[in-house]
Amino acid sequence: MSLRILRYWHAIIKEHRLFLLVASVLFFGSLVAGVLVGLLIPETAAALLEKLIQPLGEMAESLRNKPLYIRAAYIFFNNARVMIMMLVGAYLGGLIPPLVLLANGFLIGLFGSSPVMTEGIGLAGFLAALAPHGVFEIPAILLSGMLGLRIAKELWSGLLGRPTETLGRVSRQILGFSPLMILLLLAAAILEIYVSARLI
Repeated sequence: MSLRILRYWHAIIKEHRLFLLVASVLFFGSLVAGVLVGLLIPETAAALLEKLIQPLGEMAESLRNKPLYIRAAYIFFNNARVMIMMLVGAYLGGLIPPLVLLANGFLIGLFGSSPVMTEGIGLAGFLAALAPHGVFEIPAILLSGMLGLRIAKELWSGLLGRPTETLGRVSRQILGFSPLMILLLLAAAILEIYVSARLI
């Protein structure tokens, strides 16, 4: 990977660092909220998780006998769908990026504080299993959110009579930035199947 590409990616992150900060606050703030819900009102958390775990269990069962690379590919495309949802959704009114950030953070916090998910391994074990792929997946979510929030801001600026050339430039930046997010999601999917799954 050339130094020029790395500098280009760094320049994009630096330009939109305020939106990265906002994305991080939304994500980690909702993560803390999810943990608090799980700890303080476990009955509500259990009811929410019951609705979520069933389809997840069915999905896991359908993949149980599949080769590891098929499972990794499924996880990659599922995460890529979330990334695309944030970026495309930014052009459809701008509400989708913050909602996706809030939902993902809250669910991770809720799962992490749930006795159902941490049974036998504890919260520390859950976090240890999350860490290998989380260090790649979470940055990919935050970077997608960063660009999605920036697009939404510029879109609304134009709608409110303050047109700017930034929207077109950011749209082009997404194309140049996409390889980084794809690499992060690939690394996350591979580590989730080959490393994280063995730690639980």
